Amino acid sequence: MGLDKNDMVVRRRMSQKMEFISNDLASLSEPDDAILQAYLEEHPEKFAIPGRISYSQVYLNASQRGEYVYTDAEKLLSELSQSTVDVDITMAGDSFMGGYHFNDETDFGVSRIFGKTFAEQIFKLPVGEWSGPVESGYGLHLVHVDSRTDSRAPSLGQVRDKVRIEWLAQQQRKTNDLLYSELRKRYEITVEGPTAEPRQTGDDA
Repeated sequence: MGLDKNDMVVRRRMSQKMEFISNDLASLSEPDDAILQAYLEEHPEKFAIPGRISYSQVYLNASQRGEYVYTDAEKLLSELSQSTVDVDITMAGDSFMGGYHFNDETDFGVSRIFGKTFAEQIFKLPVGEWSGPVESGYGLHLVHVDSRTDSRAPSLGQVRDKVRIEWLAQQQRKTNDLLYSELRKRYEITVEGPTAEPRQTGDDA
């Protein structure tokens, strides 16, 4: 009936069927630990255990303080650094609805509130002292890092299942790419562009 040539729905179903067959073939190859370890070492960024940070912050509103915001920040930083008693940081700077104390946050958690640049900076600050000012989209912040663990590479045992899934997905993509490459050799592909309209000349212009 020629449905494979003229019916778009049938053609799409045939294409999907070919991909299913290709994926099944790729999944028949089960990786051993040596293969998974090699894949983990080749793609460390996919499986890294994120660093975590616990910190407190004092906010200074740049819109309200204007040109004095940096001077105020340096003065307040000096006061916080030299204080020998616990300071109520909710009263030290300006009101901030996002919170003052943050525990065991990942860089993503910090970025979600203060932005990526802020997160990158506070993960570089010293532990156990007041630092800053650090800028965010809200204004300036003085930051006290209570504790921090840096991002680290996991062992295979910690992420074996995830590495296996990623490796199998890569094999499926490779198998599909090879399948399409071989199929493409059997066809002549012609790309037709839009037909140009004739230009008007003389009195018709």
